[in-house]
Amino acid sequence: MVMEPATIAALLRELAVYYELDGDRHRAFAYDRAAKAVEAANGLHRLLDEGRLEELPGVGPSIARVIAELARRGTVAVIERLREQWPAVVIELAQLPKVGVIKARKIYQALAPANLDAVAALCHAGALRELPGFGKVSEQRILQAIEERRLQGARMLLLDAENHAASLAHHLRGDPAVSAVETCGPVRRSCEIIDHLAYAVASDHRDAVADRLARFALVTSIDRGDAGAPIIGYLAGGLRAEVHVAPRNQLGWTQIVATGSTDHVAQLRDRGAARGMNLAILQAGDERMIYRALGMPWIPPELRDGSDEVAAAVAGDDFSDLITADDITTAFHCHTTYSDGKATIGEMAHAAAELGFDAITITDHSAAATYAGGLDLARLRAQLAEIDALVDPEVR
Repeated sequence: MVMEPATIAALLRELAVYYELDGDRHRAFAYDRAAKAVEAANGLHRLLDEGRLEELPGVGPSIARVIAELARRGTVAVIERLREQWPAVVIELAQLPKVGVIKARKIYQALAPANLDAVAALCHAGALRELPGFGKVSEQRILQAIEERRLQGARMLLLDAENHAASLAHHLRGDPAVSAVETCGPVRRSCEIIDHLAYAVASDHRDAVADRLARFALVTSIDRGDAGAPIIGYLAGGLRAEVHVAPRNQLGWTQIVATGSTDHVAQLRDRGAARGMNLAILQAGDERMIYRALGMPWIPPELRDGSDEVAAAVAGDDFSDLITADDITTAFHCHTTYSDGKATIGEMAHAAAELGFDAITITDHSAAATYAGGLDLARLRAQLAEIDALVDPEVR
């Protein structure tokens, strides 16, 4: 498995920060623009395999080589060199709201803090306000940004978070001390906005898992925490990753804790206590065993928000009425080779039929989207004529 596009884009942005720290604004702009192109690319890995990365906006031969190496190796020599030159705290500071690269560089060069906690301590001591260009207000804003980062992390859309989650899960599975990795948290619950990543990891070697997490390309620092607490990894973009570690035969409860909301977990813990059970030490390698032990059906992750799902399960709801992929009958946003899609209208219709769809809608870009080969009026008419000419189409 190669690195996901969202992770590649995040690393390109990290490089952009490094170049701006070095005063190379032109190269910083180029890498930031390339990160946007990677995020927007349709089929990045296909472009990589076909040697067509330079078709992306703002991606020339040099950046294309960096993207290719990141995709295949997960790192590149230049980022390793720049990380040695600029410690993680500078990147973390630069990406905080109301800080930016210039202030981050000034803080590091003047005070050399080891981490964000050290920066927070300097703020409490009133040291930042004494620096040129700083004051009491900016010091308070930086402290607030650090505290919010620690409490909340960054936020991103589910689609982007899924890519990051998949890349980190793959990385964790590569350690011989790890026997299983389950993606949990708000990604597993399919929340629209993701404020952190979470994993349940089966291992008897917590320190090895922490070391592995620290080596992930996007992780700038970690908090190993105490036994029983998750290991926290802080990613360059501000997102945090919580890694819950447990022996394989206790992974069931760990997976539930890492997945559900605080209220959901508390309700299950209270129900277990009422039955004389300590769920944290229950020998259950699968979370379904936990729910059975509590006398209720397995609750789908999407419902574990701590509202009424536990009460519904106890009352006998088996949640079999939830919408699944089999219920989807129409694809409402499809691009074809008329703009930036990779399949013809006929091919799209055939693929939709194979998925069991009844209909699709063709929504190619308009002429305003010149970057995507948008359709002018003549090509739009040609497309409509082609649709009308389809003989016995497999879908509407």
